[in-house]
Amino acid sequence: MNVVCPECRSLFRVDPSKVPAASVRARCSVCGGVITIAGGTDARSDFAASVAASSSPAPRSA
Repeated sequence: MNVVCPECRSLFRVDPSKVPAASVRARCSVCGGVITIAGGTDARSDFAASVAASSSPAPRSA
């Protein structure tokens, strides 16, 4: 699943099996902003509403 930081728009890949059923918050590793991932999201969705646990930012395309 892909998650986007609402502050800096960095894109992260998060393993859906590591997201608990409840919502979880974490800090963006790029800007320190708070990212919220809604629990029980569909792994096929393009973006979660609003954790970049230990993921690194995905490359940005120009």
